Amino acid sequence: MDSVEQSISRAQKLLHARGNIENYISLKIVPVNGGCCCFHCWPDTWDAINKDISRYGYLEDEGDVALGDGNEKFVLECHESGPEIIIQIAIASASLVTNITNLILNIIKNRQKERSGVQFKLTSRRYKNSKIINETILEIEYPISSKSVNILSQKIKDILSTKSNK
Repeated sequence: MDSVEQSISRAQKLLHARGNIENYISLKIVPVNGGCCCFHCWPDTWDAINKDISRYGYLEDEGDVALGDGNEKFVLECHESGPEIIIQIAIASASLVTNITNLILNIIKNRQKERSGVQFKLTSRRYKNSKIINETILEIEYPISSKSVNILSQKIKDILSTKSNK
């Protein structure tokens, strides 16, 4: 599994950003029952995601791409352990929360088309006082209810609104 620090470092380069790694958060999407999430194991899912994000570039196997416009950019990474989204905490806007929520839902919906009965765990990972803090935010199962979408959006908003020194 990739370390949070490595993911943040790569994201900072793509975002042309600097700053303390405690100012970034990782949202990791992991299948509850495990399994590989690479391009070879999830071909249809990653094809669909690449079509959806094509205006920003294309994600390659074990690669990353910056998504979004202006100050609302974030990074999507492909890992065997699961997709990862890296966000700078200070840029938490309503449209950013919506974009991230939609990306997560898109990943889950497309994976469900490829393989039924898939459940995911969304975990936030961040640095605090030089230690990695992992917190399971939500377990998501398809079909996704509107209540689940609202909960997911609120959880993402809460996480991005959290200051690194709390």
